[in-house]
This record gives sequence, structure tokens and C-alpha cells, in this order.
Amino acid sequence: LPHTDRKDAFFLPSYATPPLARKRQNQIRRCIPDSWVWVHLPIIAHSELGKTLDKIKNTGDLKQYLCSINVNWNKINLNKVKTARFEKNEEEKYALQKGDLLICEGGEVGRAAIWEHHGEMYYQNALHRVRFYCNGNCYFVLACYIFVLHVQTLMIMMKK
Repeated sequence: LPHTDRKDAFFLPSYATPPLARKRQNQIRRCIPDSWVWVHLPIIAHSELGKTLDKIKNTGDLKQYLCSINVNWNKINLNKVKTARFEKNEEEKYALQKGDLLICEGGEVGRAAIWEHHGEMYYQNALHRVRFYCNGNCYFVLACYIFVLHVQTLMIMMKK
């Protein structure tokens, strides 16, 4: 992320980063500006796994939800949207908001896109929803995420 001089900014020191992650960061760091710093996701956003669906146990109102087949690289496909029952106390937790970053855990793991729609929509447990604090730039983070994945893939291919 771009460097900040804010006094309330909090960045984890390098000794708090696991060795393998630190090695990858050092390899990728060569591709990004020196003025940027690494932060862990919980510092800039909240991540939440979607609702676990169980037709027998789930009660409540039928709501449309997204699953991994709906999330493509930088695009959400609304052609096949499913429905499931969500209780009132679950609606706020699993409701999507404009600007939420969705990352697939199922299917092609790591696919990601941003929810840009205004309509009511929920998500299930094959997806992680990342909601940024303080109006964080979800588009910038998605671009960085895709860039890092491509750099890692290229590094693996170059080793072969």
C-alpha cells in the first residue's frame, strides 16, 4: 500500500511476518515502489466467510445469494443466482454492500471481484467477503492482489 505519514497508521514489523511470507514479500517487493509498505489485511479491512447452507437447518426468508460460480476474475456473473433462507439476525452479517471484495475459496481458488450493485444480495461460505475500513480503495487492493498472483505465477514458471 502507498506509504502514509499518519500517526495512527499501524504496520506490523517484519519479525511478526512468517519466514515464507517474508521471502515472498522480498521477491515481490522488487516490483513495487520503495515508498510502499506491507500491511496485514486485518489492519485495513474485515474479512468474513459466508453463510454455511443447510436446507434442513436453515430457516427464515428466501434471499438471493452469491457462491463461487458467480465470482469470476474482476467480474460478478448474475445469470445463475441461487436462493437460500436467511434469518433476520443473519441478514446484516451476510448482506453485501457496494465495494465489498469477494474472494473464492471454492472452484478456482483466489478468483476475486468487487460487488458493485445496489440490490439486496447475500453470500455463502465458498466466498470470503472483504470489507474495507474508512472507505479503503477496494479497486486498488484488487489490482494489487491480481498483480501479486501474476508475479508469483511467473516466478514459479521461471523456476521450471
